[in-house]
Amino acid sequence: PAAQTFALVAHGYHVSPDSTRFGAGVPSLRRQTLVDGPAIEDQEVLSGVEDFQFQFGIDTDGDLDANRYVNANNPMLVPGDPAFDPNAQIVSVRIWLRMRTIHPEQGHTDTSAYVYADHNTPAPNDNFRRLVVSKTIQLRNTKERV
Repeated sequence: PAAQTFALVAHGYHVSPDSTRFGAGVPSLRRQTLVDGPAIEDQEVLSGVEDFQFQFGIDTDGDLDANRYVNANNPMLVPGDPAFDPNAQIVSVRIWLRMRTIHPEQGHTDTSAYVYADHNTPAPNDNFRRLVVSKTIQLRNTKERV
């Protein structure tokens, strides 16, 4: 009588070198979802995504605003590491997607280097147009402000 049952929703995201819709050689953002069975269902979210990166916004002074953005393997987030900060709280996530066109464009050469999320990708020097988009998401399940 004191117990409740809730549905579990679990997703994992990754970039695949191939697309279900456009075929081999066209990268895509994919999602693996836990479904009834239990089983894992692989779903294409968006074609043309070459790279997916994220960083956590960390609050170190208790005001629930990110003081800095760090990668998931940052020592301040790893218990047992000498740099671990037990007071650090993840309050936001910054996401980057590097997307490219599905088909190459004659007469265009991508000579841009792409720098984001502590990554430096050299110029691909190919015929695909690219765009990097980012979004910062404030997490709602943080402790209330004092």
